[in-house]
Amino acid sequence: MEDVIIGALLFWAASIAAADWRWRRVPNLLLLVLLLPTVAVLVLQGVGPLSVPWQSSLVGALTGAALTLPSYLLKRLGAGDVKLAAVLGLVLGWPGIGWMLLCAALLLGLMSLAALRLLGFANARTLRLPAAVALAGGFSAVVVNMKTGWL
Repeated sequence: MEDVIIGALLFWAASIAAADWRWRRVPNLLLLVLLLPTVAVLVLQGVGPLSVPWQSSLVGALTGAALTLPSYLLKRLGAGDVKLAAVLGLVLGWPGIGWMLLCAALLLGLMSLAALRLLGFANARTLRLPAAVALAGGFSAVVVNMKTGWL
């Protein structure tokens, strides 16, 4: 059953990344697809889908929102990215959300370097990169690492 959950989470992350890549927005419906079952499992069992205790999930959600909210206020991230980080924090808990945000930052940096290389500095300065792609990538990396025992 655990492999099915991991596969579903990875498929969901790919769907979020594809939506943000194509439309530059994170659909609330896709967020609810993960949020509602996660909350239900937390309430019924006391642990999330990745066996993260509810206290850790709560801290993870608050951390994800708190660390991305300043970038939203500075108009560097969209509101969907902040909500996504909170939902991912709920699933991963603490310290998984920290690792996820670190991986996402590295991926976003690599995306920025690729944009600079392909478009040049003048054109890349005004480019808005899809941050949910990096967040989903970081989430996928942490989920796989949790499964393999790194975290």
